[in-house]
Amino acid sequence: GFLKIRVMKVSKVLADIAKTMSVKHQPAHNRFVFEFQDSTPPAVLEYQKLNNNVYDLYHTEVPSNKRGQGIADQLAEGAFQFVKEQGGRARLSCSFLRDRFVV
Repeated sequence: GFLKIRVMKVSKVLADIAKTMSVKHQPAHNRFVFEFQDSTPPAVLEYQKLNNNVYDLYHTEVPSNKRGQGIADQLAEGAFQFVKEQGGRARLSCSFLRDRFVV
């Protein structure tokens, strides 16, 4: 009963952490990358820091054979977390991000 539910919740949390650990920030290149275990090129979310601590998230790309698995969402979560930690604001000039996250 209770223990099983608790273990399932912990497992889900660990799975979520493992997912986001696949996203790496490359500040020297102003991008977040998701690297695959195979020879597929990485998925990327690119940004530019503007004035007033605004980060323009302008391009997201996931290789066509890896789309539909939530990878772009993971990249976005990594970028949003980074912007939040910097006390900044995000500008979503990437059409995918705008369509997905702006209501």
